[in-house]
This record gives sequence, structure tokens and C-alpha cells, in this order.
Amino acid sequence: MKIDCFPTETADEEQLWTAIHEYMKERIAVTSILYGFTHSRYTAERIGISRSLYIKHSHPKDYVDHFGSDKFLNDDICTVILLQQLEPFLWHHADNWPGATEAQKERARIDSQFGMEVGVSIGFHFADGHGIAGIGLCASGTSAEEFEQRWKERGEDVMSYLAIFEPLMRARMVANRMALSERQRQVLAYSISGMQAKEIAAHLKIAEKTVHNYREDARDAIDADTTMEAVAKALAYRLI
Repeated sequence: MKIDCFPTETADEEQLWTAIHEYMKERIAVTSILYGFTHSRYTAERIGISRSLYIKHSHPKDYVDHFGSDKFLNDDICTVILLQQLEPFLWHHADNWPGATEAQKERARIDSQFGMEVGVSIGFHFADGHGIAGIGLCASGTSAEEFEQRWKERGEDVMSYLAIFEPLMRARMVANRMALSERQRQVLAYSISGMQAKEIAAHLKIAEKTVHNYREDARDAIDADTTMEAVAKALAYRLI
């Protein structure tokens, strides 16, 4: 597959997912992929990396189950590094990372046991730099030296491909996982200006209790703990 054949706005989530697997397998022998994003790196620090991310992956089930799907990224050195820097990071270089904790070093040893120690992580900013997306490309069965050579030869092409893929995939995942009604969007939009529930109710000609209900439903719809977080997520994901 060539980059000029990459699916565009007409591709749905699964078509994009299939396409990236075919491309990465052909270019750098990738065997599985993880893609995730969060509206704020500070949310990752507050509730844990795995819980803060919307994730899609094709990693082996036994590997993910070993850690638990709700926390399998929390002690991953490469994910931690990705939150600090967006430059591509080859996984086998993590062995020399001076900031690694004992838990992260143990995680790296387990990754090696599952054949998940060779690959690359790439980060992207969105929402004016507040949001972070990351893509992990695993090349199981490939030596670190061979993968590094492929990356030197083809990494620029891969980065160009991912620059197209990432915003398209994020938009599809948001559309398929977060749905706000028109009233929920209105209530959150008015909340941005600092309007209280009573003021919003008067403006929309609805009961104040109904405003609170819309806020609560909006928080549930986009998995936010507070109205402030719901507003931040809705803005980052262009829901309002």
C-alpha cells in the first residue's frame, strides 16, 4: 500500500484500522498496533494512564490480560516517555532510560517475555497542544537491530502516513464513542461562559433541575467526573 492510497474522509474506523495494519506490516514488519488519546496529559497523571485514554489495539489478548485492560499501560516506560516527549521512541532504547522505576523495569522484562520489546512509539498533540495521542507499533519477531535499520530507512514515510491517520482515526473513535444530544451540547456551551444553572435554565426556558440533568447526562456520555472536565473534553474533541 502506498501513502497516496491512504483512506480519507470517506473511510470508517475499521477501514482505517485495517489500512494502517497493512501499511505498517509492509513498511516496517509491524505485527500489532496500539492507538490511544486523551484530552489532557494531566488527566493521565490524575487517574492513571490506561483509564485516561481512549484505546484501540491489536496486541495479543494474553499479553493484555496479564496486566489487566484497565491498567496495562500504567507502568509502561514508553508510554510514560511519550507523555513527556512526542518524538518517536524506539522501545529497545528504554533499557537505558535513567528515570525508569523498578515497576517499569519489571514491566519491560515482562514485555520481553511476551515478545513485545521491539517497536516504536510516536506522539501527537491536538486541541492547541492540550490533548495527546500516541501510537505504538510492535514488531514482534524482529530483532532490535533490524527494526532500527528499517526505521532509519522508512521512518519518515511512516511519520507522514501517521500524520494523516491520527486525526482521522481520532475523529472516528470520538464519533463512535461519545454522543451528546443538542440540549447537552447547549448546556455545556453555555457553561463555558460561566453561566450558572439558573441562568442557563432561563435562557433555554427549561427548569433548573433539567439543566442539572443535562449536565449529568453529558458527563456520563463522555466519561467526565465534573462539568468542568466535560466542557474540556467536549472542546478538545470538537463536540461543541
